[in-house]
Amino acid sequence: MMDNYDRTVELMDLAADAEGKADEQFAKYADTMEYKLNQLNTKWEEFRVQALNSDFFKGLTDGLSNFLNRLQNVDFKKALVVAPAAIWAAKNFISNFLIGFKKNIGQLKVLGKEIGNALSKNKPKIDIQLQQ
Repeated sequence: MMDNYDRTVELMDLAADAEGKADEQFAKYADTMEYKLNQLNTKWEEFRVQALNSDFFKGLTDGLSNFLNRLQNVDFKKALVVAPAAIWAAKNFISNFLIGFKKNIGQLKVLGKEIGNALSKNKPKIDIQLQQ
């Protein structure tokens, strides 16, 4: 065992040096946009998988399936009578939504920046109030 001690020490020094160089190379890679995009992609996938497995999305999917099942049984001659009113209601809803969105776009930009900053700094509190 003592005969190989010098060789063992030499190999341990080489391993430690290699580990230091690997850490140095990883630090350089971790500062690249590619690495940051890979990290973002990984987090997005984790979020997506977790969200899609939630009861909310399962219920949403079941509701959409039920809606499509009911749509198959619709008498389209009768639906044509209701269609103009439905289109008018949808147009008004979308118009009002867009007007409200345009009113608050500046605040939404600020909110987005604050959310991004909070997420990057792990701050749990975001204090923005949108106008009604």
